Amino acid sequence: MYQDAVRAFRQGRVAEAVRFACEIGERQPDYQPAQLLLAEIAARQGRREAQRDHLVNALGAGRIDGPAAAHAVKLVGDTGDAAGIRRLLAILPQRTNEVGLLVQAALTALRLGATDEGVALLRSLAAKVDHPQIHYNLGTALKNAGDLAGAEAALRRAATLAPDLAEAHHNLGNLLLDQGRAGEAATHYAAASHVRRRVGSETRWNPDLFEKTTKAKLRHDIDQVGFMRQQGVDFDGMDALEALYAEALEAMPADLGATEPAPLPAATRDRMAAVYNRMHYVHPAERMDAPIVNPEIDWARIERDYAANGPGWIVIDDFLTEPALDALWRYCQLSTFWFNFYYRNGYLGTSIEAGFTAPLLIQIGEALRTSMPALLAPHPLRKVWSFKKCDYSTPAAVGLHADFAAVNSNFWITPDSANLEPTGAGLEIWDKEAPLDWDFAAFNAGKEKSRDFLRESGAKRIDVPYRRNRMIVFNSNLFHESGPVTFKPGYENHRINVTMLFGQRGSQG
Repeated sequence: MYQDAVRAFRQGRVAEAVRFACEIGERQPDYQPAQLLLAEIAARQGRREAQRDHLVNALGAGRIDGPAAAHAVKLVGDTGDAAGIRRLLAILPQRTNEVGLLVQAALTALRLGATDEGVALLRSLAAKVDHPQIHYNLGTALKNAGDLAGAEAALRRAATLAPDLAEAHHNLGNLLLDQGRAGEAATHYAAASHVRRRVGSETRWNPDLFEKTTKAKLRHDIDQVGFMRQQGVDFDGMDALEALYAEALEAMPADLGATEPAPLPAATRDRMAAVYNRMHYVHPAERMDAPIVNPEIDWARIERDYAANGPGWIVIDDFLTEPALDALWRYCQLSTFWFNFYYRNGYLGTSIEAGFTAPLLIQIGEALRTSMPALLAPHPLRKVWSFKKCDYSTPAAVGLHADFAAVNSNFWITPDSANLEPTGAGLEIWDKEAPLDWDFAAFNAGKEKSRDFLRESGAKRIDVPYRRNRMIVFNSNLFHESGPVTFKPGYENHRINVTMLFGQRGSQG
């Protein structure tokens, strides 16, 4: 009867073929060829759910070839069939040894919410096959499931087996940072950045950052090379890079705004592919044995004043010792990690996730927590970033926002001599907290919503002028923005701020 069904199907008598195949299925439910034929018929008719069900039935009937099994997994995933993927995971490990297929089935299970089954299959595979990608997938799944110790072990194994697996290092960094282990996290973020950003790398994990640029970004990078040369710093291909960037800048459209992202010029695109926006040089900024925080600061008074200032804020002058401040400033001036140029207000940005990982930075974060235990001991360091304003065609700065943390610290490191507005160019803070039920989407729904809230709540603005080595510590739930910025021209005069976030939003205590 099976041959009758096949013959009918090939001759276009589909209804008759289905009748024969169904009769076979009723008599012999485990007869795999009939289920495969029904799956093929369903596919021809565009009935994807029926095709999926017949393929799963066929898998349950005995060994099946890889392509058909892979297609069954895909159909189960495409149709969102959580029950189907659970059934497949109960079948596949007994039917095939194809690791790639089993990994795909496990990932499909995780995506459809069959977490226990997906994790169990990945655990089984990791025990049998010591492959970095399997350990990476297991680590990611365990992190999402809340098993942080298991996730850490799996991600560490992935990174050990494949030191160039940037995703393993990056996700391990995320995991460690979430646990307040910033120093360890920085090590793995640095490893991920080395892979993703090294000269000549084929990695294109974020094409917008490698295939686009702005005039302001190119000018900055050209000026940086010149500044490095003046400071006696060199790296391989520095002169050629400077000439290439100058050629690219010349080829940018004349009517393009200074901070408007655009594709790399066609004339230079191929030559820039391996060198543009890369980590050409990182200036050392190691931990210091000598004090890095000004020993004359009365930290007990600082904590009392912070608590007395409404929802919490304080200004601290002469924060770092001169050796620490100078080392940090040189690190920021000489390192080629200013990768993010998607700021229309003339800023470039970097972060701990992008290679802003100097041991000195971590030491500063640790020193702050030690110096202000009542305020920061409950709140681990969770984010570190820096902005550099390198284009002054507009004085506009970082706009109004609040941050998803418990406590902010923000400090400036560019010499005061660069600032053309000594009474401004700093930070403006409002003394009313953002509603705790506002999520990230609410914060980014538009500045007018935030300004309406501040106006209606009667919030008062606190203006903190720019000063080198001045730090503002404040409740992260306070709206804030940078004041208009006008600094002198010249690479060494770019306004640089460093921001550290501590703890989770809502845990201000």
